[in-house]
Amino acid sequence: MGLKEAIIRASEKNETTKIWTDSLSSVMAELDPHTLHHLVRDIQSLLTQNRNILIRWIKAHGGSCACGEAGDPIHYATSCPLTLSWHIRKPSTSLESVPKSVVPKSYGESQFKKKNNKRD
Repeated sequence: MGLKEAIIRASEKNETTKIWTDSLSSVMAELDPHTLHHLVRDIQSLLTQNRNILIRWIKAHGGSCACGEAGDPIHYATSCPLTLSWHIRKPSTSLESVPKSVVPKSYGESQFKKKNNKRD
């Protein structure tokens, strides 16, 4: 439905317009001349009438953030300038840097002692 609306808007201009979508199935459906789906048929009709509108596919969530860095959850939550307003601190890379009083009882005090005694 959104693709159809974008095509209608673009058809109001008399210039070449590229409409980008991350829905590969939508792009493939509009290429199928034997489709029975009315919405796809409408889109095909609009595109036939408006040869200056080009539908393009772009891979979404390709592993990189819009800021140029790697697009992983830690990046978004801690260092991305685009999500600055809700950043949290990066998690510790090792439990050894956590003070003994902070380690939860469920971790097991004996496990913690064994780990610390190995260094002696």
